[in-house]
Amino acid sequence: REVVLRADAGARGAIAQVQLAPGLGAVAGRDGFDAVLVTVKHRDTAAVGQQLRAALDRGALGPHPAVVTVQNGVGNVEILRDSLRAAVPVLQGLTYSGVGLVGPLDALATGPGRTFIELAQDAATAETVACLADTYSQGLEPAEAMVVSDNVQAMLWTKLLVNSVVNPLATLLDCPNGGITAPRLDRLVAQACAEFEAVAQAEGVRLELGDKPAPEFVKDVCRATATNACSMVSDVRAGRPTEIEAMTGFVTRRAAAHGVQAPALAALYHLVLALEPRGD
Repeated sequence: REVVLRADAGARGAIAQVQLAPGLGAVAGRDGFDAVLVTVKHRDTAAVGQQLRAALDRGALGPHPAVVTVQNGVGNVEILRDSLRAAVPVLQGLTYSGVGLVGPLDALATGPGRTFIELAQDAATAETVACLADTYSQGLEPAEAMVVSDNVQAMLWTKLLVNSVVNPLATLLDCPNGGITAPRLDRLVAQACAEFEAVAQAEGVRLELGDKPAPEFVKDVCRATATNACSMVSDVRAGRPTEIEAMTGFVTRRAAAHGVQAPALAALYHLVLALEPRGD
C-alpha cells in the first residue's frame, strides 16, 4: 500500500508516495532505519512506544535509530522515553505544515509551514538529524523546510499556543483554520492568547513570536493554512476523541497550578469536551 500526499493550488510541493507497512512487525528483516518519525495522535503515543520497544528488542529497527515525535500537544517525548527506557534517543519535533486527509490513504497538503527538530546532544544522533533535515528540505522553499533547533522547547510552546486557541475554536465553529481570522473573533482570540502568555510566563517559557503580538501570530498561521480543517475538527466530525487534553486542557491545568486565571481557555476546553463521544 502507499500513502499519497498531494498539494492543492495554494500549497507548493510535489506528490510524495510513502510505503505503508501494516505494522511495526512488517519491518523485520530490513537493514533498519536511521530515524523513526512518530506522527500519531497523542492518545496513541503509549501504544506506539510499546510497539517501538518490541521492534527494537527484535532488532527490527536497526542498532541506533533516532525517534522523533512530530505530534500535537505536549508530553509525547516523555511517554516515548518511558517506553523506550533510554534504548535510543527520543527527540522533540513539531510542524506548522497543514495537511488534511481526503481518503484513507490520500493526504492533501493544505498550507506550507516549517518543521523543527530538537538538536541532539550526541554527535552521532546530531548527524542523523541533520541528514534527515537536509533530505526532507530538498526542493522546498525556506518557509517549508525542516530545521534543527536548540530552542525547540520554546517553539513547542509557541505551537501549543496555536493549537490551544485555533483547534478548539475551529472545532466549535466547525470551520477551517481561515475562519478564525474573522473580525468577530478578535476579542476572544486576544483574550485566549493573553491567558496563554500568562501561563507561559509562569512556566518560564519565552514564546517564539518574532516581533508579532500573539493574536497576530496565531492569525498569520491561520491565514497560511486557511483551507486546512485541523485534526480536532476532523475528530469531532468522525465521532472520535480529540487531543484537547494535550493542548488546551494541559494549559488550563498549568494555569491552575500557577494560580493564573484562564477563563477563556477553560471555556474552550470544556466546550470541546462536551462534543466528544461519551463513554456511557
